[in-house]
Amino acid sequence: MAEHSTTILIIDIGAVETTATLLMHVDGRYELTGQGVTNSTCYAPTFDVWHGCVSAIGKLEGRTQRLILADDESVIHPTNLRGEGVDYVVVTTSSGPSLKLVAAGLLEDVSLKSCRRLAASVGGRLVDQISLTKGSAVDAHLDRALKTRPEIIVLAGGTEGGASRAVIKTAELIKAVCHLLPGSKRPAVLYAGNQAIADQIKAMLDGQTEVITVANIRPSMEKESLSAAQYALAEILAYIRTKQVGGLNRAAQNSVLPLLPTSFTFGRTMRLLSTYTVTERNPVLGVSVESNQTTLADAFRGSLRLDVLPYGTGTGVSMLLENTRLEEIQQWIASDLPSVMVRDYLHQKALYPASVPIDQESLLIEQAMIRVILQLSMTHARQLFEKPNNGFTRIVAAGNALTNGPTIRHSLLMLLDGIQPSGLTQFVLDEGQLMAAIGAAAAIDSAVPVHMLASSLFAELGTVISPVSEEKIDRPIVHAKLQYQDGSDMTFEVKKGEIKVVPLQPRQEAELEITALGRTWITENPLRTRLITSVVGGLCGLVIDGRGRPIYLPSNRDDLLFLQQTWRQQIGISSQVMAGRQ
Repeated sequence: MAEHSTTILIIDIGAVETTATLLMHVDGRYELTGQGVTNSTCYAPTFDVWHGCVSAIGKLEGRTQRLILADDESVIHPTNLRGEGVDYVVVTTSSGPSLKLVAAGLLEDVSLKSCRRLAASVGGRLVDQISLTKGSAVDAHLDRALKTRPEIIVLAGGTEGGASRAVIKTAELIKAVCHLLPGSKRPAVLYAGNQAIADQIKAMLDGQTEVITVANIRPSMEKESLSAAQYALAEILAYIRTKQVGGLNRAAQNSVLPLLPTSFTFGRTMRLLSTYTVTERNPVLGVSVESNQTTLADAFRGSLRLDVLPYGTGTGVSMLLENTRLEEIQQWIASDLPSVMVRDYLHQKALYPASVPIDQESLLIEQAMIRVILQLSMTHARQLFEKPNNGFTRIVAAGNALTNGPTIRHSLLMLLDGIQPSGLTQFVLDEGQLMAAIGAAAAIDSAVPVHMLASSLFAELGTVISPVSEEKIDRPIVHAKLQYQDGSDMTFEVKKGEIKVVPLQPRQEAELEITALGRTWITENPLRTRLITSVVGGLCGLVIDGRGRPIYLPSNRDDLLFLQQTWRQQIGISSQVMAGRQ
């Protein structure tokens, strides 16, 4: 009997959808065998996510003609002699509320800054900061803790061999907080500070709550090391959610690995992707807009900066409206819709997150909302990680909000308007929502991302060049010549405020020579006024976004509507298109 091929089942439990993805090792490579997608059952009337898992796996069974579930609705693993079941099961989730988190450290610009970045990597809602070195009153911290009732406290501080007394004093405060709270309400503690006192901290808190110690996130004043703490915090978050979300514990019991947040495995894939682009000067960016959260994964040569924000197109709309004005969303709507219609639609999305746009007006509102979500997320990430610009080698977009628009050009324009990248960027759509699944499967076999990322499963939109310019509208800002491999060429200019689409087929390569004119730079580097480079086409061709950075929007409503309609036409969006992927 021939040896069977290795199979990996990845189950992702989202706030709106549950997806079952099956990967199989065939002829020396991992390939996508099939997917089953169904509505999530984490909310009423079911309140049990395992029902959604069973439904998604059932659809997967129908598509692959492979029996995966046993009679008791558990996953058969490993694969039996009849070829039923799978070899490995991995479960990820983005369902459940944002966890309340407290950052405790010593210095504002050292350990507390790292704590904030750590909290952002799992989407924790930071409800308080503790820093006794500031001389703040212990009673005030106790009162806030009793009021906010955090679920996780991250304690850091002290470089290796550095401060210890202040860290121990902070741990004593945390011990008092745990003592005052009921046993079931006590926060888990992640200690990521000076390792010389790690055992002492653990012994001090062990009797009060669960304590996990990891490597110091600030081993020195100059160095930050978050990876070990990120993994531990992701596991803590997932464990807490198994107690909050019905059926999640059963899903976790089927997994051969600890349950992990979807955002964490999405970030893992982007980190691995960045190791394939080590010769590039800019990072790669993964962005996933979901119902309840938005994930930004900024990776450069194997180093990852992960930011998970509570803005989304469903349950995350409420947090979006708390952090922006309605007018900021309206300015991106390419139609003169009344404010009351926009407000009503947004509130309906928060109440019914699984609903989809049913007409042109609701589509325009939805896409305007996505643009603002991206803008807020990028602003937060730049501030959190002190990133000076928006230069990226590649941007990978995931999440149904970004990938399931009426056309791929809608998706590209939303990304350009929301992220506003500078320089030369390749855009990719993860239409099959595979990035997080690849990151989850990578823990089973490191060959998975190597094989999957090199496949044709992702939609290559093409290369976009976004110059930075201080020229006036309608003034020429770049002159370019595109040399095709067959010897033909094309010369063109781009004016300020214009989006230029140049024919270049998917995977077709050409040589581009582009020269900046006037007060214009090819990237945010003022010295880069000329560029000769190879470019690769895509489904949208080669795009020159000449609108400058940041994109200027006129205050006059008529001018604004005309401008947005012009941009849509320039990038190739028909005013008649409403539904149906094209």
